Amino acid sequence: MKKILLFLFIVSAFNNYSQVSYSVCDIGNNGIETINLTLLNAQLVTDSGQSPGSAVSYYSSQADATVNTNPIANPSNYVTGTATLFARVQGSTTVFVVTVTVNPLPSPPMAVNVSTCNFYTLPALPTGQSYWTAPAGTGTQVAAGTVITSNQIVYVQNMNASGCTNNSDFMVTINPSPNPNLMDGYLCNTTSPGAYLLDSGLPNVFSFQWYLNDVLIASAAGNTYTATQSGNYTVTASTVSFPTCSASASATVYDSELENISLDIVDQTITVNGAQPGYSYVLDGSAAVFSNTFSNLPLGIHVLTITDQCGNIYTISFNITTPSAPFGATTQTFNTGQTLADIVVTGQNIQWYANASPTGRMAVETPLPLTTVLVNGTTYYASQTINGIESPNRFPVTATVGLGVQNNAFQNLSYYPNPVKNTLSVSNVQDIDSIVIYDVSGQSVLSKSPKDSHPNIDISMLKSGVYFVTISAGGQNKTVRIIKE
Repeated sequence: MKKILLFLFIVSAFNNYSQVSYSVCDIGNNGIETINLTLLNAQLVTDSGQSPGSAVSYYSSQADATVNTNPIANPSNYVTGTATLFARVQGSTTVFVVTVTVNPLPSPPMAVNVSTCNFYTLPALPTGQSYWTAPAGTGTQVAAGTVITSNQIVYVQNMNASGCTNNSDFMVTINPSPNPNLMDGYLCNTTSPGAYLLDSGLPNVFSFQWYLNDVLIASAAGNTYTATQSGNYTVTASTVSFPTCSASASATVYDSELENISLDIVDQTITVNGAQPGYSYVLDGSAAVFSNTFSNLPLGIHVLTITDQCGNIYTISFNITTPSAPFGATTQTFNTGQTLADIVVTGQNIQWYANASPTGRMAVETPLPLTTVLVNGTTYYASQTINGIESPNRFPVTATVGLGVQNNAFQNLSYYPNPVKNTLSVSNVQDIDSIVIYDVSGQSVLSKSPKDSHPNIDISMLKSGVYFVTISAGGQNKTVRIIKE
C-alpha cells in the first residue's frame, strides 16, 4: 500500500506566488513514485479565495504556470521524483509552488525465526520499531517483554521520522520440555536385595542423565535407574533434536534400617528417632498413624510397633514414669472475684503455684489454695499428680481480669454436646460476640463472630483431642474445655 503524507501550508505570498508541499514515501525504493496531485485541489481553491469546485491546473515549469499553458495532462496519476511543480486555480492569478518530496523508506527491521523451549520473551527493539499481531502495523500492537507460549508469527514495523515504514516478520516456535517424575522409595530386602527402581515416567525417546547427591552417574542413560544406595537422586530428561529442552525431577531413596530406631522420652511424650517418611506406628494395639510423636501417654509400660514401607516390622517397649505438665490456654480472661478454681486446664489432681519451679536447691513449695482470687496480669503455674507422682514441670497460665459482675454476661450459658464430633452448639442469654478455639499448645485453630445467642459451630475439620473454647459476650470472656472426637 502506498503511503502518502500531505503537508499543505502557505509559506509566503510574494509576487503572486504561494508555496505548498506534497510528501510521499518511496514504496518502490527507486526515488520515483506515482502521485495524485488532485488531493491538493480543495486546499488550493480555499487558499485562492475562489468558489468551491473551481478547476485547478498543475504545471511542470514556472513559465508555463505564469502564462497558463501546457498543464500536466493527468495530475491524478503523475510519475515524478522529488521535484518542484506549480499550480493555478481558475479565476485566480496566484501561482502556487508545489514542492514534491519522495521520502526514502527506513531499513527493514531485523527478523529471525525463533525456535525455543517452553516460552519466548519479545526483546526490546530500536527506537521507531514496534511489534504487531498482523502485517504492516495492523492488528494489535504488542509490547516488548511480552511472553509467548504458543507457536505464532510476530510482525515488526520500522517507522522513520518522515512517517514512512518498512515491515518484517518472524516465526516463533515453542517446544515443550519433557516432564519427568520420580517417587521417593526404600531399599527393601523383600524383592531385589537392597534395590529400588526409579522410573522417570517418560519413554526412551529422550536422553537421560542421572545423579546421586548431585554427582553424575556415568553408566545411567535410560528412562529408569535401579538405586542400590540411599541418597537424593535426580534425573534430567532432554529432547534429542534442536533446540535441546530439558527438565529435572528428584526423589529420595531411604535405607530400611529399623534396627537404628530409638526413643526420646520426655515426661509423657515420646519421639521416635531414626524414623523415615512413610513409617507407620501402632501404639498399644491402637489404629496405625504416621506421626512419630506421641503425647499425654498414661504412666506405665507401652508397646510401639513400627512398620516401614518395605513391610519390615520393629517392636519396642518403653515405660512412662513421670507425668507431663497439664495443658490448656496460656492466657485466659476472667471477671473480678474469680479464683484459681476457675482456670481451665487439662490434667489430674491439679495444684497451683506462684513459681515455675521450686526455688532453692532443696526447697519445697506449698501449693496455692484454689480459693486464691486471681490478680490481673499474674501468671500462675499448674502441676498434675498421677499415681502419686507430681509432674516436675508446671504449665503457666496468665490471668487477665476485667471489671464487672462475675458471669453476668453468661447467665444460663451452655455448650453441647461434649465430647463433640461435628457441630458444637452454644446457648446464652446475651448474643455471643466471638468464639475462639485453641489447641492444647495455645494456638488459635478456629475463630467465629456469630453475633447470635444460639450459634452452631462446625468443628468437623479439627483433629481429635482436647480444645479450649473462649467465649466473648457483653465485654466479658469465659473459657471452657471440650473434647473433639
